[in-house]
Amino acid sequence: MVKVVEVLDSSQQKTLRGHEAPVLSVSFDPKDEFLASSSCDGSVVVWNIKQQTQVVSWPLLQKTNDVSNAKSLCRLAFQPAVGKVLAVPVETKVHLYGRGSWDHVGTLSDDLLAQPVNVLSWSPCGRLLAAGSVGGLLTVWDVSTKLCVERQKHEKGFTICSLAWNPSGSQIAYTDTEGCLGLLDGISSSSTGKAPVSKPATD
Repeated sequence: MVKVVEVLDSSQQKTLRGHEAPVLSVSFDPKDEFLASSSCDGSVVVWNIKQQTQVVSWPLLQKTNDVSNAKSLCRLAFQPAVGKVLAVPVETKVHLYGRGSWDHVGTLSDDLLAQPVNVLSWSPCGRLLAAGSVGGLLTVWDVSTKLCVERQKHEKGFTICSLAWNPSGSQIAYTDTEGCLGLLDGISSSSTGKAPVSKPATD
């Protein structure tokens, strides 16, 4: 079950029912019309928030009975501004679905991604998509060309569990499952082949 609560008035709530196992992740459509969720029941679902109904459901993930046993957090994400594309991590790839039709419109992949993609985050401009994997690989794609423009391996191979872009779009902060915070510098869609700078954050 997913519960949506109005921040300014907590009495205004929506309940989205349909998942048959714990929910892994949720993502709001920027227009607040839809919400996407992933679950241990193996499904990724898009919901109409106002109507509290399922719009579409895809059986994309491996089923498990508990979040701790899931291969990935499946941290899915809508493209900023208009939510034109929903990005979903599926094993070692990222599936892209078009808003409205919910058709599969593309796949992002990289030969070095050998373990499941764990988390996703769009750049503020919506042109780049960053992924952090269970194996500690940080990958950034230009979504329009589907080309990898940045790639960095965590020096200790720890699982990347969170990503956040600098509003400037040139840096990504990330955390791993051992509690460390790092920074990936020098990101741009035209920097293919350049070595990005990865460093631990300081106090």
